[in-house]
Amino acid sequence: MTDTLKIYLTEFEYNGVTYDGPNIVAKNFKEAEKHAEDLGIIVVGKLDTFISAYGVEDHKTTIH
Repeated sequence: MTDTLKIYLTEFEYNGVTYDGPNIVAKNFKEAEKHAEDLGIIVVGKLDTFISAYGVEDHKTTIH
């Protein structure tokens, strides 16, 4: 089975304010958390669905 890369969403805090962090591309959550730890940020979820803005009107995006 081929490992597929996933996109993990992150956040970080600066001066008491929480900001969206960079996306991390990794094989699994454990690997993403390791990268996040190296950067001093927190993994908050995985991008589960990517929708093109063209031709899609009533689709709900799920973040895990």
